[in-house]
Amino acid sequence: ELLVSRLAYITSATWHSFYSGIDYLVSGDIFIDGELTLSPGVNMVFDENIAFNVLGAIIAAGTTNDRITLTSSNINGGLLWKGIYVNSSSSLNELDYVDVSFAGNSPWNFTGTDFSAAVGVEANAKLEVLNSTITDSKDYGLYIQSGSGQLDGFERNHFENNMRGVGLPTNEVDEIDINTTFTNNSFAEVEIFGSTYEASRTSTWQNLNGDAKYRVTGNVIIDGELTIAAGASFEFDENIEFFINGALIAKGTSTDRIVMTTSNVAGGILWKGIYFNSSSSLNEIDFADISYGGRSNWNFTGSDFSAIIGIDLNRKLTITNSSISNSGAYGIFNKGEINANANTSNTFSSLPEGNEF
Repeated sequence: ELLVSRLAYITSATWHSFYSGIDYLVSGDIFIDGELTLSPGVNMVFDENIAFNVLGAIIAAGTTNDRITLTSSNINGGLLWKGIYVNSSSSLNELDYVDVSFAGNSPWNFTGTDFSAAVGVEANAKLEVLNSTITDSKDYGLYIQSGSGQLDGFERNHFENNMRGVGLPTNEVDEIDINTTFTNNSFAEVEIFGSTYEASRTSTWQNLNGDAKYRVTGNVIIDGELTIAAGASFEFDENIEFFINGALIAKGTSTDRIVMTTSNVAGGILWKGIYFNSSSSLNEIDFADISYGGRSNWNFTGSDFSAIIGIDLNRKLTITNSSISNSGAYGIFNKGEINANANTSNTFSSLPEGNEF
């Protein structure tokens, strides 16, 4: 049994696995100031609301046949432990072949807003997550506080029965790989917070595995060069905007279209839409279905109007083979430059103010 304890800053230690069926019982909060290694096969069970705080480094590297398990000490009693909190920029921090479950009992004190998560990564902290499962969290499975460079690696993971699978800012979305799977996460599989995609970034947001979707819950500003992969699907909360200052390349295919729509069609909720404040010749939308936007006015140069897609004065967009539908006002409001020849391949429907102004 581990009571409330702290692994000192200068200390390196390894916790070894016991015989099959023997667990570490953690009954008090743990603080890792030093460097802790969990051996393959380690099983740890945590009492209610107990926290595993990583301030130094955690190396939890299991194997295919000897996974590491971190879970509640009383699953049948419905008790949840608090989870793992990483507040360390060490490049050693790793969860590989680790199963984390029945955590997220209470919020972590993140910089900014507090949230519950089975695994929480503080701003400017780092963590690699590989071949791991995070399941049955009260809120987030994995929460990445706003910043950049926190996910050192992220591949082949599984999120199941969490309130929200993964929550992260725009600068970390490109770490989500196509082999990570999502099952029965009730609010969102991957939630994108309101944040700014940095001007220095050039990356791709992948099509999530299976039927998983991105849910955008805060305004997104794209200052860099963002590519959205064919088949990717996005749902936006009410009046949320996608604001392009850099470049957006959203190219689907005839069989893998990109979808951008509201998170609540049945409730009649509209998101705001996509606004191009960029003269980049890279701006392109192809084989995309964009719907249920135009919730409120864009602040165009000269006058304000609502539209699912807005293009401001002297800005550029090529849009082809796409559908624009169910706007609160216009489909496209264009004060800039649109590829007129390409535009003939698009379809428009249910746009009360008109297809394009």
